[in-house]
Amino acid sequence: MPKLARDKPYPSALSVQGCWLLAIMAIMVGCVPSVDLKPIENKIKAEFETKTGRSVKAITCEPGAKQAKGERVSCDLFLAHQQLSSSPEQPSPPSAPQSPTSSAQPDRTPADALKVEVELTDNQGNFNWKLQDSLINVVEVEAKIKEEFDKQRRTTPEVDCQKQLIIARADNSFTCTVEELEYGPSTVKVTVKDGQGTVDFELVDGPENR
Repeated sequence: MPKLARDKPYPSALSVQGCWLLAIMAIMVGCVPSVDLKPIENKIKAEFETKTGRSVKAITCEPGAKQAKGERVSCDLFLAHQQLSSSPEQPSPPSAPQSPTSSAQPDRTPADALKVEVELTDNQGNFNWKLQDSLINVVEVEAKIKEEFDKQRRTTPEVDCQKQLIIARADNSFTCTVEELEYGPSTVKVTVKDGQGTVDFELVDGPENR
């Protein structure tokens, strides 16, 4: 009796099971929800205000990240008016229209925002966050200005940089008021040189400039 030819082997139960598993995994990957940004924005706001004592006006995070461990989200943190200085000599542009996928836009440009990086630590929406920008220590800047005035002019001035939060980005600038008993008030312009917080300063309005 002739044997029946088999062009192809019949699929085994193991191979069929493997195909089903691959199909289920593909469906599960496609159904991973996007992370809810509102709890992230609210937590960053609360923790930042607690740590710094500064009021946050708005936080906007980029949409689209999945709620999965290791996912990263970029956010912009905007402080309340006149708390953050990037380049105060330039007027702020009109406020941008509100995006349907983000929080209310503040009346400052993104260049004046603090950059925040978020990393999800599990699949339940828990996360860690950190500032990507460095901030200038204004107290140290005031001390340096005071020291320089003492060296060059033999005075002991009062220096006030208005306790601004300054982003350490090249070419950002801000001004400080210097009050000398001998010469009266002066204005010093401070310019940030790099992202590590190196600064230069110069007298722009004082007895020598009048």
